[in-house]
Amino acid sequence: MKFTYYSICKPSDFIKMEKTNGHSIFLLKEGIHISPDEFSPQSINPSNILKLKEKLNIESIFILDRIKPQIGEVCIVDHVNRSGINFLKGNTPQKGLPTFPDMSCVYNQIAKLKKVVVHTVGPTLFESKNPNSLVISESVGIVAPIWHYVQVKVFAKGVYGDQRRSRTNQNGL
Repeated sequence: MKFTYYSICKPSDFIKMEKTNGHSIFLLKEGIHISPDEFSPQSINPSNILKLKEKLNIESIFILDRIKPQIGEVCIVDHVNRSGINFLKGNTPQKGLPTFPDMSCVYNQIAKLKKVVVHTVGPTLFESKNPNSLVISESVGIVAPIWHYVQVKVFAKGVYGDQRRSRTNQNGL
């Protein structure tokens, strides 16, 4: 089965790459990996994500995000956006989609992974934040709502450090 991955980190090994709609699309052996050209509303917005969905016929997306502390690979089931960034703000409605979308069930579970709620702080603050008793994430709470808004089924996996480059685990996700 071929998967579509999304991460703000570009993969290190790929077969081919093309740029469209503010993103780089990398062809991999196991599927497609999409990364924004820059972490900004010019790249990451409902219009661009909707165009990517239509162009690539995306029904589900596997978002890979960095987390702290080191707790192994986890399934992100919810988030608290503490970044102050919302790329949906001022960019809805799109193509008949609602102005105020329901964000109560953004994530789908990944079997056999521990389920966690993350506190997303954004790329700028991620390196400096001390997790204390919270699980801190870099970007999922900012990008997942946009994929959910354009009606793509969202799965999200948190990994420690730069393990986002490793897309699959023993479950194939």
